[in-house]
Amino acid sequence: AFLSDSIGEAKPEKHLCSRRLLVRCDNIFPGVNRRTSMPNNHGSQRIISADLCYSWVVRFFRFLTSIFFREIVTRGTHMIPLKQAVIFVAAPHANQFVDPMILTQTCKRQVHFLIAQKSMEKAHIRLFAHLLGSIPVRRPGDYARKGTGLVKLASLTDLNTLHGSGTCFSQEIKPHSSIQFKLGAESISVQVESVISDSIISLRRPVDKCLVELLSTSGLDFEILPHIDQSEVYNEVMEILSAGGAVAIFPEGGSHDRGQMLPLKPGVALMALGAMSKYPGLQVSIVPCGLNYFHP
Repeated sequence: AFLSDSIGEAKPEKHLCSRRLLVRCDNIFPGVNRRTSMPNNHGSQRIISADLCYSWVVRFFRFLTSIFFREIVTRGTHMIPLKQAVIFVAAPHANQFVDPMILTQTCKRQVHFLIAQKSMEKAHIRLFAHLLGSIPVRRPGDYARKGTGLVKLASLTDLNTLHGSGTCFSQEIKPHSSIQFKLGAESISVQVESVISDSIISLRRPVDKCLVELLSTSGLDFEILPHIDQSEVYNEVMEILSAGGAVAIFPEGGSHDRGQMLPLKPGVALMALGAMSKYPGLQVSIVPCGLNYFHP
């Protein structure tokens, strides 16, 4: 795991003796777990319990990774703020299980991961996600369904309007939902502004240039992605950040094995700016984190 510079104020770590960092569990938890530090009569007991659970999970992860990796080398960890609010932005996301294991061992903070709600349906993933204080996120792509008919551009002069053939837009699509086109291994989505009729929809933004030629010459199959309100997720992240906690997100939106990174989602900026706007005086550091797996 290679960690680059963070945005925001950070104090150098004085005890980092080499690039090979052997993280001790008793020094890994300077962050605050917001969801277990809410004021109540038993608050301190809940914090201790949460920290112990997190500690044992990290120890278990270290054991598992030691089986597969001879060593884990870190670089730039002295740039990580130890006490202020942090968002770890990790990419490329090669493995949905191993990547979080590596990050929890090397980042020196108690981290709340954003995890796909669909993954929480598996009992073993749900168990570890709860122990780590992860935040489930509903992804529109997990609820995609195939649309009826084909869509195309009616005119090259109007890239904000799509016309359908054999479509049922009024029944299947709601405003602010999206339609997605699959081009080989890539997927491109456009957001719907309004549904005009069963065969005409208005888009919020013009279609991408790579779609113009395909949509103007022939109709394309499409999938419908529902609009999902993520305000609850953002509020939970902002609460954690306001308490000086740390959040980790994989901005590509899913794991993959491609040679280049996927387009990044805008959620990181929204979370950081939203938290600083909601809590004046709060400083949020964004720490880019590159994960590289290779043979020595």
